Amino acid sequence: MIVFPVETFGVVLVLVTVACGLLLTLAVAEACRPLQRAVLEQAHRRND
Repeated sequence: MIVFPVETFGVVLVLVTVACGLLLTLAVAEACRPLQRAVLEQAHRRND
């Protein structure tokens, strides 16, 4: 069994948390992209 120092575990935990946060942000941005496009199109129609 490999024993990691507490500091190493903390760093890995932070890196994993940051990576998950970035992936979640990208996923949400991808999901919202069609919605943003629809909102922008409606705004352009109102301006005409």
